Amino acid sequence: MNRERWCALRPDREDGIALVLAVLIFAVMTIMTVAMIGYTSASSRDASLKDAGQRAYALAEAGLNQGLAQLASHYYESSGKATNSSAAFATSWFTGFASSQQSPNSATACTSSSTCMSWSLVSCSFYLPISGCSTSTGSGGTTQGTVVLKGTGTVPNPTGASPLTRTVTTKVDVTQPPQLVATPQYWMEIYTGAPPSGNCDLSLGQGVTITAPLYVAGNLCLTSSASVSGSNVDLKVLGWTWLRQSSVIGSQSGSPPRVKTAQIAGGCSNNNNQQPTMSSGCTINKSSGSIWDNTPSTQHSPTTPTPETLPTIDWSWVQNAQTNSVPAPSCTNGRSLSEPTFALTPTTSYTCTSAIGSIKYTYNPSGLSTLVISGDVYFSGSLSVDTRNTLVQYSGVGAVFVAGSITTANNSFLCVQVANGTCDFANATNSGSSGYWDPTKSLLLLQSQGAITATNLRFQGGIYGATSISLLGGQGCTQGPLVTPNTLIVGQQLNGSFPTFPAVPAGSLGTPPPPYNLTAPYGGTY
Repeated sequence: MNRERWCALRPDREDGIALVLAVLIFAVMTIMTVAMIGYTSASSRDASLKDAGQRAYALAEAGLNQGLAQLASHYYESSGKATNSSAAFATSWFTGFASSQQSPNSATACTSSSTCMSWSLVSCSFYLPISGCSTSTGSGGTTQGTVVLKGTGTVPNPTGASPLTRTVTTKVDVTQPPQLVATPQYWMEIYTGAPPSGNCDLSLGQGVTITAPLYVAGNLCLTSSASVSGSNVDLKVLGWTWLRQSSVIGSQSGSPPRVKTAQIAGGCSNNNNQQPTMSSGCTINKSSGSIWDNTPSTQHSPTTPTPETLPTIDWSWVQNAQTNSVPAPSCTNGRSLSEPTFALTPTTSYTCTSAIGSIKYTYNPSGLSTLVISGDVYFSGSLSVDTRNTLVQYSGVGAVFVAGSITTANNSFLCVQVANGTCDFANATNSGSSGYWDPTKSLLLLQSQGAITATNLRFQGGIYGATSISLLGGQGCTQGPLVTPNTLIVGQQLNGSFPTFPAVPAGSLGTPPPPYNLTAPYGGTY
């Protein structure tokens, strides 16, 4: 065999291997390319789906925020001030339970191929019956109920399948915490609305010194050195005014100080034996007279005051407070705010609480008993005060509403500050004294639908009686505004000098009840 034939038959020859390798490499590259294209396509679809899902969530959150905004608009004004004091909640406040639009910036109606955001009410639960809401049980403190809202977002599916939908929900509590409001004028003055009767309709006698604004719808009589004075005092009398036995309204010398204005519709007299009439005339700043004001002119005729009408309280609410309050009030030691006559200062301690107010009394048989008031407290019956000749010091800012009457036992005490066995009346307006009455820390307003009758009561605070106020006895003394649309009897002692109340509890005479508020959203789900 020649050399050439032998070489051709050798098994280790490599002729044609390049073609095999080329085919293999091409096949691998084809597989890798297909895999890469498949992976890229899958990643793109996944990214598109995730992006669409995020947009759906964003739309759902936008819808939820729209629902929250609609809800808040019924509780707050544009500046954020709480204004809703009439209704805790109503399902009709929403523009439909499935309101929808294409986006936050487009109110165009949704279509099958467009984006869409919507909001709806999932549930509502309140302590008082509300149409469309379930009724809660138990105690909620200031919380009146809970609202659950849902937002839904929908976007077209980038894969062509069914649209992508996402939902978010959140809870919001409705609360009604106690609140202070600006003080109306009548809580800064002595006010009696009894019309002129032909005789004295308000009599100020021995020991009565008024240095607060005074409004008398009838006739005013001063005897036994009683006085009305003060540079910030507006005196308004719609009847006539009679001053006897060295009584004065201001003075020419400035001691006591002249009143700011003396407005008297009828006549006036300082003759002990001559009662004025409506037509007998009156001269202010008259050298022989007893009425002096700070009007720039010397002798002048008084202006006729404008009648002031008191607002009213919805006493039906007070009468039904135990069932209307949310939640129902509760008391310790067997007490109840619905007792026929509630003893405010008994020989036992107790605490009563409701959604918008509380009262705590601590009895001390051998020393100073204390009472702490906060917010509004409603009594569906009457109220009695009997401190058994011992001192009771109160603190806190609150208003008491009594559907019946208020009576106090002889020689009862309700003081802000105490000194020498009684209320510290002398230092109440002295901000530098330990006896100063700070009405931002201690202020009690007693308000009654029935008559208010007290004998030798020592009290620092405000009193309103829808029927009448009668403060009898020669040792008693009250310090603070006295307000009634009817008869006011002040007895022989009255300290008409009291600090200005910068605020009073919401819900007291002439002011709306505390407004409802919303808590921050919580408990969200995605």
